[in-house]
Amino acid sequence: DATDLKGLFGDGSLHLIVDKGLSDTLQFRARTKETRELRNRLFAEVSRVLTDGGLYLVLTSKPRVRFIRGAAAWEGCWRETLASPDGAMLVGDRPHATIYLHVFVKARAGAAT
Repeated sequence: DATDLKGLFGDGSLHLIVDKGLSDTLQFRARTKETRELRNRLFAEVSRVLTDGGLYLVLTSKPRVRFIRGAAAWEGCWRETLASPDGAMLVGDRPHATIYLHVFVKARAGAAT
């Protein structure tokens, strides 16, 4: 359960988290009160287990990751557009879909955000 990692990871114990689809599911596919709560818990857990300065990478076909900026303190974020000459592996029904790599850097203690 990615929304409750307490039994697996301590606070600030990971330097890198790669998300390939989970936040998409909670943001875009099922828009219910329950999925909003799950999305908020996911982002809170990401923030909890990341070290200060740790990276949260999100691979998605969406040009922006919604709702994440208010879920944690990020000192930096940017997006890279990834191109695949043979089409995207992430979007089965759209083989030439654009894929984005969103990078979020967890704020360091005492850093201005």
